[in-house]
Amino acid sequence: MSIKMLLDKLKKMNEELDALKAKHLEQAKEMFSEITKELFEKHPRLISFGWKQYTPYFDDGDECIFSAHTGEPYINGVYSDDPSDVDELEGENLLLNSDEFISATLETKEDVEHNLEYANKIDSDYSRKKKIGDWGKIKNPAYDATCGEIVKDVNDFLQELDEEVLRSMFGDHVKITVRREGTEVESYEHD
Repeated sequence: MSIKMLLDKLKKMNEELDALKAKHLEQAKEMFSEITKELFEKHPRLISFGWKQYTPYFDDGDECIFSAHTGEPYINGVYSDDPSDVDELEGENLLLNSDEFISATLETKEDVEHNLEYANKIDSDYSRKKKIGDWGKIKNPAYDATCGEIVKDVNDFLQELDEEVLRSMFGDHVKITVRREGTEVESYEHD
């Protein structure tokens, strides 16, 4: 086979790949719309969710790689890594009520018993040895299983989203907020 024939074949393969990528992106956009609509219909208490996505400007000499931070979403304006970090609270703080156990200082015998229940649930010998005065897990007085289901559904959805598709859909250095009425994309400043 001649070089020209091989190059023509390679060009055709690249065109087919580009067509497949375009088709995948279009289908992903449709699925994104369908799933977000279903999330809001299933969960009336869900007002908004979102995430940040960006390429770091500097990474201690390592290659700077784009990342969609879908594992750290905002839900109703509250950041999941720190439920006390409220961006602009919309509706109720679902994250605060979504965990059956919360971290706290064990102050009473009941707290120690709750910590033991938590330890048995996760099979942790370390957590089983906690005593009064230690930092451990106690029953969340505001726990609401419905909130946990909402948070789980949002997280499950976000974990299935491909980063390159998200970059194509929304761009780089942005914060995305999804609401019933639509999706807002705003510029995001980061280190």
